[in-house]
Amino acid sequence: MNKIFASIVLITATGSFCYGQVIVNPSFELTPPFTGWVTTGDVNLWTSANGINPTDGVRYAQMSTAETAGAVSAASEETFLGLASGTLATQGGGTAGEGSAIKQLNITVGAADVGKFLTFNWNLITQDAGFPNLSEKDYGFFTLSGPTSFFGKLADIRSATTPSDNAIFDLQTGWNTGSYQFTAAGTYTLGFGVVDIGPDIVDSGLLVDKIGISAVPEPGAWATMAGAGLGIFALGRRMRCRTLRLVS
Repeated sequence: MNKIFASIVLITATGSFCYGQVIVNPSFELTPPFTGWVTTGDVNLWTSANGINPTDGVRYAQMSTAETAGAVSAASEETFLGLASGTLATQGGGTAGEGSAIKQLNITVGAADVGKFLTFNWNLITQDAGFPNLSEKDYGFFTLSGPTSFFGKLADIRSATTPSDNAIFDLQTGWNTGSYQFTAAGTYTLGFGVVDIGPDIVDSGLLVDKIGISAVPEPGAWATMAGAGLGIFALGRRMRCRTLRLVS
């Protein structure tokens, strides 16, 4: 019976019942902190004690543009994520300053998994400060590199209009669902990040939780992708997962 329980815990921690779809620590619940992930800049594990509830489990990832807390230059962030120089500025439509990011290497998508969806929950947070400079457009994003590469801009701070109970980041977009459909098999690197664009007047952050791979996108993912100007792909044929066998 203990073996069955241990197997279930392991599968939950890796975020998949399907062969070739393992994402380690998809909801950031494992210890030590950020098991399975590599980080750069100001990256933390948050809980409801930080004023914003998680969408899955107890903890979630938080990244910020706060240079005083350890955020790195946009150039360093691009190198970390394997992006071409100047990508963050071009995607943001302004001068890129500091940011932070996380990534996970060696995510394998098998041939039978092509057409399935990477899904995740995200929330962009920022300081109010009256937005004194309209040219400041810090934004959150995700990246994929591998057989196919993708850069997805999630939202900028002009979208963060809902109050939060965090002491520093008092505005948020609220939790949203992002989605990407795999079109090629192979090994991928998944990244998430936030970057400062324009004058460094306010600090901003990106929250990420509940990352997974499934046959269909999470509810609300289509609307999120459309609103962010990201590509929406036709739903491919659904693939069955390999049957899970638990040995007592």
